[in-house]
Amino acid sequence: MIAAGAKPAPRPRGGSPARVIFAKRWRGLVLFGSAIVFTASAPYYLTTGILPTVFKTSFDLPQNQASLFVIINVIGSAVIAVLCGHLSQHVGRRPVFVWAGAGCLILIPGLYWLMQAAFADAPALILVCSAVMVVLSGAVSAPLIIFLNETFPTEIRSTATAFAWNIGYGLSGLMPTVVTAISARTGNLVNVIVVSAIVIGLALLALLFGAKETRGRMDAEG
Repeated sequence: MIAAGAKPAPRPRGGSPARVIFAKRWRGLVLFGSAIVFTASAPYYLTTGILPTVFKTSFDLPQNQASLFVIINVIGSAVIAVLCGHLSQHVGRRPVFVWAGAGCLILIPGLYWLMQAAFADAPALILVCSAVMVVLSGAVSAPLIIFLNETFPTEIRSTATAFAWNIGYGLSGLMPTVVTAISARTGNLVNVIVVSAIVIGLALLALLFGAKETRGRMDAEG
């Protein structure tokens, strides 16, 4: 609702919503937001999204054991996402992104390599490694939606957020398919995931280097 006497937010001009967000004024910001969503959500698909396949094809875990591992990991990810989202309310969105992104860059490829090199016959240690990776993927995506909302100004917020969110997640959702297809040629799924995680982690940190803190921006607009 709009308070009495308050002016409604200005409506964007220039035609259809797509034309508005891709106008010269907003195009760069919208593409930046889409890239952030892609690189921040891709760790989810490189862990939770692909781990069931990794468990079965790379480590020969039974289906019931692999399913139990995934359930435990998803619960851990949900808990850490709530905690990191709350933390971002106090320290800001960017620090949570940076620390979680650095963790993903180092630990996701490192733990995948460790599982393959040393823990292939140790299901309990595979669970520990996978749990850490899934928790990190939850941490890096925790402040994502509020970061997007605070990044875009009121006049394009709904349209730009919807576009960036769906495009970013749509692309990152292809990661399991892409890495599986590449591994069919290389013969090693884990190695493909390791390389993919490194590339995406570096891209996320590079984007965050140019990002500004957004916490409190919507309060300032009000």
